[in-house]
Amino acid sequence: MTPDPNRPLPTETFLHNRTLHVGNQTLELAYLGEAHMAGNIFIYARVQKVLVLIDVVFPGWLPFASLGEAKNIPAYYQAHDQILQYDFDHYIGGHVGRAGNRTDVLIQQEYILDLMHNCEQTLNESATNNSMIGAAALLGPVSTKNPGNKWAAFKVYLDVLGQYCANITNEKWLGRLGAADVFEYENAGAVFESLRIDYGILGPFGIS
Repeated sequence: MTPDPNRPLPTETFLHNRTLHVGNQTLELAYLGEAHMAGNIFIYARVQKVLVLIDVVFPGWLPFASLGEAKNIPAYYQAHDQILQYDFDHYIGGHVGRAGNRTDVLIQQEYILDLMHNCEQTLNESATNNSMIGAAALLGPVSTKNPGNKWAAFKVYLDVLGQYCANITNEKWLGRLGAADVFEYENAGAVFESLRIDYGILGPFGIS
């Protein structure tokens, strides 16, 4: 790791929980899993009812590309339930210019579930022969123009499915979350990869 004087290594670490007392202030720290990435911690000020968890919920906005560049998408989904287990009035998620509240967390959780549902339906629809996004309809023409290049055909397949799912999802979320038109495609792509890798939903490419 390249030394960075602006981000020195910690002098204290903890495995699951740590309570900090500074003057008359108390912060409860908890590591509940990867969420956005390994090491992301919940920081809770119980008296003030303030919860901090960076790069998971983006109050009022769509998550940044690929669900905030989440490294573990199942854990990212779970983090929303973990957040809602806290008693808080104010949520600090980082970026996008404002703090949030419990309603913001619930709205993003609804969005995440919609996106996952739409992507799963899209993936399953691509396994049907008469669909415009069916694997046969998409892979054949690309394979003809790119003989022997299977990645070219599969990339077109994933790109078309990603845009299709993004369009469906945006029918509900454009105008409800900021910048839904900016990162929906990238978020759909991240969900497709998670569905295939983490959940074994393979559409037309299942093992038979």
